[in-house]
Amino acid sequence: MKEEDEESQELDKYKLLVDKQAREKKRSEEDAQLAIDEAWVSMQEDSLQKRLNILGLNYDKQMMQLERQQEDELIKLIEDERTKFEANPANKGKKFDPTGIELSPEIISKYNAQRKKLMDSFLKENDKMSKEVGQKYQSDAQKRLEIEKRYNKDIEELNRQRTEAEQRGDTERVQNLESSIRKATVEKAKSLLSFDFDLLKQS
Repeated sequence: MKEEDEESQELDKYKLLVDKQAREKKRSEEDAQLAIDEAWVSMQEDSLQKRLNILGLNYDKQMMQLERQQEDELIKLIEDERTKFEANPANKGKKFDPTGIELSPEIISKYNAQRKKLMDSFLKENDKMSKEVGQKYQSDAQKRLEIEKRYNKDIEELNRQRTEAEQRGDTERVQNLESSIRKATVEKAKSLLSFDFDLLKQS
């Protein structure tokens, strides 16, 4: 029985190491891609396009940092619970199960509020820059509005689903929807940018 317990503990340690290495590899790949994107933008001529690209990159970077902070906080919480579990003599020979360990609703709400703040700031600045071009093409204002409405409808539905998931306490679903909302927001900005830039090239 003692040997089995030791083997189980060694297996748990191995799994933790594999998870950590996979997480670090994923983050390294994300950082490398971000560095490539930043280098590409830095080589562009100073223009509205470049300013919008920088805005988008900064948004992605800040969102990435926020998601990592939340992930790290959950990992620390699990490790703290593991340490307490293993220090309790009554748990000798038992296997630690992290299932069900989640950040408190207050902490999750804090991160969601920070995401919303970043998103609102990004959209505000993006709209401000885009309007510098859009003002020159009043006749195309309706087309631009249709693009916004299309994406806003999708984002509104995703937000509705996120609210329902939060009320159910479905943390994994909330995180997936947060990612979808972020992607839809970026896609909206890119579509508006492409539309405005096409108009600019026609001038």
